[in-house]
Amino acid sequence: MTSSQPWSAGLGRHLQCFGLGAYLEANMKMRALNNRWTCPVCSNILKPHDLVEDGACHEVSLAATEIIRVAGMSGYHTSVIVDNLEYFFDAIGILQAPPLFSHNLNEAKNPGGSKTVVTFIGYSHFDGRAMVEALHEFFERGSYDVFYKNCIFKAMVESSGVTVQGDIYTPNPVSADFSVDGVIASLEGDDESEESDHSESDEVDKYVQKVLSETPAHVEEVIIEKDGTYRIVEDEDAAAGKDASKNETDNAEQVGANDTPMTDADQQDGIKRQGTDDGIEVPLSKRQRRRQKILEARGELPHDTVPAAEEVAA
Repeated sequence: MTSSQPWSAGLGRHLQCFGLGAYLEANMKMRALNNRWTCPVCSNILKPHDLVEDGACHEVSLAATEIIRVAGMSGYHTSVIVDNLEYFFDAIGILQAPPLFSHNLNEAKNPGGSKTVVTFIGYSHFDGRAMVEALHEFFERGSYDVFYKNCIFKAMVESSGVTVQGDIYTPNPVSADFSVDGVIASLEGDDESEESDHSESDEVDKYVQKVLSETPAHVEEVIIEKDGTYRIVEDEDAAAGKDASKNETDNAEQVGANDTPMTDADQQDGIKRQGTDDGIEVPLSKRQRRRQKILEARGELPHDTVPAAEEVAA
C-alpha cells in the first residue's frame, strides 16, 4: 500500500502509520463505520474514525557539543537535524550537511573534547527548507557569535552579570541585540498573519463560488472588481447560439400571432403592413406589440413595418 504521508514504525501508533486519504483509497468498498480493519504497520484494530490526516511527519532532533568554557559557563555548538539532514549556523550563515557533519568537524579540530549529545525533539509539519526560510534573516552571514547567539548562555550571562570579554572570546557586535524571544515573537506574528490571510482567502473563495453559482453556463469569464462588483463576459459562440435560438422563438411567436384572430382587447394602435388589403391599418395584438418593442430596442425594426403614426406624418 502507498501511504499519503511518511510514517515511522517506531512510533507504534497507527495515527502516524497512514494518512486518512491513503486509508480511504485502500478501503473504497468500506461503507459501515463499524467495519474492523487491521493496520499493517502497528497491527492495531482500527475503525475509519480512528484515523486522521497527520501532516506532522518530519522528524526533528537537536545535536549539541560543548566547544568552549569561560568563567565556569559553557558555550555549545548546536544543530538541528530534520529528516536525516543537519542544519547549523556559522560565520557564513545557515548551512545544510549530512547528520552531525559540523560536530564531527569540531571534534577533528579538538580531539578528546566533549561528546555530541543528540536529543529527539518530535515531529513537525515543516521540513528543513521551511525552517531555513523562516530563520535565515535572524542568522545572516557575519552575525555568528558562539555565546550571544546561544540562548541558554546569554540568559545565564544576563542573570549573573558575568563578563566574558578577553583573549579567549570577543563578542560580535552584530549579535549584541539578538533576542530569542524576539525571534519567537516574530515567527508567531507571521503565523497569525498567515492565518488571517487564509481566512480572507476563504471568504474570497466563498464569494467567487457564489458568483459562479449565479452565472449562466454559456458565460466564458466572470471579472470580479476590487469593490466586490462583477461583470460577465459571455462566450461569443454560445451567446450567438442563444440569440439565434431566441430569434427562432420570437419568429415562431410572430407566425402564431399572425394566425390568431384579433379580439376586441387588441383593437388599439395599429401599423400599416405589407400584404394587407388596400393598405388598411391592421391593429396589433399584445404579442405583436411586445415583438415590436423588442425589435425597436435592438434597432432591428423591419423596413416593411412602419408605425401608423409615422405613416400619417409622412
